[in-house]
Amino acid sequence: MIINSESGPVDGWSILKCLVSFWHSPGMPSSVIKHMSYNSTSHTLRITYVSGTVYDYKDVPEAVFDEMKKASSRGEYLNHVIKKKYHYKKVV
Repeated sequence: MIINSESGPVDGWSILKCLVSFWHSPGMPSSVIKHMSYNSTSHTLRITYVSGTVYDYKDVPEAVFDEMKKASSRGEYLNHVIKKKYHYKKVV
């Protein structure tokens, strides 16, 4: 058992749940994606990879972009959902 002076004892399970929640929270950095943005007028998802290469993925629904933002692994979501379904073009 770990003692927390502010709120009393904290067990290991509570700490593990907290760490899992933090790890899966939106906004976690990606080892693949440096930046992503979405143009709701053209339905284009722009991905900037950590290498600096930029790709535009066409006709991506905004709901798909919203799900990607919430994904525990944005790189896996990109590989398993976006790349398999949407056409893309290298920008830079």
